[in-house]
Amino acid sequence: MGKKQHSKDRMFITGPMGGFEFEKFAVGTEAIAKKLAELSGKGVTTIIGGGDSVAAIEKNRESSL
Repeated sequence: MGKKQHSKDRMFITGPMGGFEFEKFAVGTEAIAKKLAELSGKGVTTIIGGGDSVAAIEKNRESSL
């Protein structure tokens, strides 16, 4: 599980929340992706590190389009 750190103006994600590739395990990662989108809309800088984290966020973004 990735570590999460945040302040009122920055959010760092360094790993997906579990096996996001499998629909039944993707709930945590999807919730984090939605929260990142919400915070970004409020001016919070979101930093996503690592290929798996980026892939997880992109997967969620594509499913929301």
